[in-house]
Amino acid sequence: MEPRCDVLFGCCNFFVRRLTMDLQELVDRSWAIRQAYHNLEVKYHDSKWTVEEDLLALSNGIGNFLRLVMTKQGDATMMKYPTHWNKNFQKISGG
Repeated sequence: MEPRCDVLFGCCNFFVRRLTMDLQELVDRSWAIRQAYHNLEVKYHDSKWTVEEDLLALSNGIGNFLRLVMTKQGDATMMKYPTHWNKNFQKISGG
């Protein structure tokens, strides 16, 4: 039995519409979060962060998160090269 094109087309349309709605919702929520951060930046630093400052903060956050994950998992590499960060994350994570 061959698939019916109209059924497949209907399914594709459903998923494309759903994806588009989800994408728009993601964009809207991201914009609202970014605006909230801009307000905090102005409140505490008297100006909005530049793109470079945003990216630096993001990369630091990602690095700290990865260190915490590796420490939680007991990653051998992480334990082989102890640093100031590793010791602090071991304290935080209970490792």
